[in-house]
Amino acid sequence: MWGVLRYLQMAPSASLVNFLGAVFLLCSSFISPVARAETLRWQKLYDIENTTTAGGEPDDLLLPSTRKGACMAFDDLNNSLVVFGGVSQSENRSGFRNSLWRFDLDANAWSVLASHDNGDGAGAGGGSSAPTPRAFLFCGIVRVAGESVFVLSHGFGAGNAEYDDVWAFRLGEGSSTGGWTMVEASGSHRPGKRYGGHGGTAFGETDSFWVGAGFTLSTSLATRYIDTYKLVFDDSTSPTSADLQANWVRVWGQPSIGNQFHPLRPHGRCLQGSAVLGDAALVMMGGCMRRGTGGGPCPTDDSWYLDFNSSSWTRLPYCATPRVWGAMATISGQDRKAVLYGGTKDNTDQVILAEEWPEHEVLIADAIADEWKRYRADPDPVLQVYPARRFAHTMAPGRDGVVYMFGGEANNGSGFLRDLWLLKGASDPDVEQETGCSSPWFAYTHLHGLLMGVAFGILFPTGFLIARFYRCSKSKAWFIAHVCIQLTAVLFTFPAFIMIFLVGASQEPSHPHAIVGIFLEALVVVQPFIGFFRPHIKEGKKRSAYRIFWEWFHRTWGLFIISLGFVQVTLGVFLVVPPMPVWVVWLCLMGLWLISFAVHQLAQCVVRCISRDGSDDDDFEHEMK
Repeated sequence: MWGVLRYLQMAPSASLVNFLGAVFLLCSSFISPVARAETLRWQKLYDIENTTTAGGEPDDLLLPSTRKGACMAFDDLNNSLVVFGGVSQSENRSGFRNSLWRFDLDANAWSVLASHDNGDGAGAGGGSSAPTPRAFLFCGIVRVAGESVFVLSHGFGAGNAEYDDVWAFRLGEGSSTGGWTMVEASGSHRPGKRYGGHGGTAFGETDSFWVGAGFTLSTSLATRYIDTYKLVFDDSTSPTSADLQANWVRVWGQPSIGNQFHPLRPHGRCLQGSAVLGDAALVMMGGCMRRGTGGGPCPTDDSWYLDFNSSSWTRLPYCATPRVWGAMATISGQDRKAVLYGGTKDNTDQVILAEEWPEHEVLIADAIADEWKRYRADPDPVLQVYPARRFAHTMAPGRDGVVYMFGGEANNGSGFLRDLWLLKGASDPDVEQETGCSSPWFAYTHLHGLLMGVAFGILFPTGFLIARFYRCSKSKAWFIAHVCIQLTAVLFTFPAFIMIFLVGASQEPSHPHAIVGIFLEALVVVQPFIGFFRPHIKEGKKRSAYRIFWEWFHRTWGLFIISLGFVQVTLGVFLVVPPMPVWVVWLCLMGLWLISFAVHQLAQCVVRCISRDGSDDDDFEHEMK
């Protein structure tokens, strides 16, 4: 508008047409303002330098200690952030935490709501009066009788302890707060002990608290979950009551078979980024599927959207690099959109080649449009710095589409963090900041699958086909080709089999792919020795009974290896969570081999019937002496 006014000052010297056009633009700017995209940028809100003692030095006790694995939620009624737990790494304040902190966004200051050790709940405290110190928990804020109540559950603590308890803390207006209350929730289906899963609460007024996925060692076999539950609070209960009423409801159950071999559903995992998108949906990205009754990439780059109403999962397109310990937050005012920031690929040893996510990277998932977009955010406009690249941090949505981020561990190894950042412009980022999705990545699980796929999908079937249908009494070429191809296939399986144990992708071989793989590799190793120690046929002599048995046994053993190999590769494709083209290629290849075997067998039968000599391919066995 100011540009138009400036033009009007110059209008007497301009043409009448231009002058009238300027007037029209000015009027239209008042009638229908044009919505403009926002600049996606970071702003640093608070860190240790914002605190001072009487002597002018930074005061370490005026803000939470450095930590990762904490949980943060936004209290809309009080325009504040609430942070609980985590594990710290700072002088005099290390270990798991159970203090509850509030950051007042109006006053720009931290304060302690509940403390159990030196103002910051170090490893002591907890029990019947407060939650035990823990990290990698679930938390959020629900509304009960019109008041904000901070809720937390599950998590991981000292001594590898795991939890499944639920705690609530009333957040009154201003400094008026209640104490901790353990919630004795009802319900026939409850989430067991776990940590590092997806969950929390929706932005704004809600009575539901979500818990799902995660990892546990408390069961007979280590388990990665994908089940999802919601805890619904009774709104008629007074938040000051010592007995809050709530009920667990299972939204998605845990499949009974290992790693849930299903191409249209996410596998069990932990350490993924996630956000609750209103009371009807949840989105998650990445995580770790290694160990437990599962198995698979760690980190992974797949992302999924769960519709609570239809109880169905939808896979979102690839965009972000593989990562664990990333963090997500809903974008308030936007229908089912969430921000993803941070994470690491270096926490495991599976990745061979992957792009490092840059410090300016911010990704936004749109579950309605079924897409991801990757942006280059601007740094703090005053400090001209970006947040340190980090993982195991926590994020929460705020008013007007902003997102808050706290803590974590620096990717460069410099230690834990406690800075608080604000991300603006996520509601409608400037399209010029969009950078396109990240480049492909390659891991040892992919190399393992490639080698095994070539061995069992190409080499072994080819060698079998040659020996079964292309033997000729006039040449030994078929025999040489058969031996060379099969031995090459065996050599392909050795590094593929060994590497998967070295990188820990099968630390607990309790799922079908691992069990079948060990058994199949044993069969593969034995088969060359069976071929080498065959009973030879002497010139002019008929085949002995031992020779006949050996021929039958060698063929059956080989056919069993190929058949089991088809099954094993298919199970492996399930595990690596590939894009659909990989499924298409593998299923087409397997189908072509089955058709080829059938056609060759039919052609052989036709030839025999036409020749009417009743000859059998055993007549040519002297070539395989």
